Amino acid sequence: MDVHAYPKDLAALVRERWGDRPGLPEPATLGALLSTCYQAGLMREEERAVTFRLVVAEPGSFPSGAGPPGCTASSL
Repeated sequence: MDVHAYPKDLAALVRERWGDRPGLPEPATLGALLSTCYQAGLMREEERAVTFRLVVAEPGSFPSGAGPPGCTASSL
């Protein structure tokens, strides 16, 4: 088993495990999201590690004008 995986590899693994269910971004988009998450995870703000949650969902999945509970919504 490999010890390290890169965003492109992780995107392929996620797609494989996701199966035929709808809702997963295209491979290039998913790889970019995972790469951005990895890079953000290396950041520090006022000497504290940056933490966040990534929710990939259609905007209509959440109440109008709101995002996931306890989170700030951002649409890309």
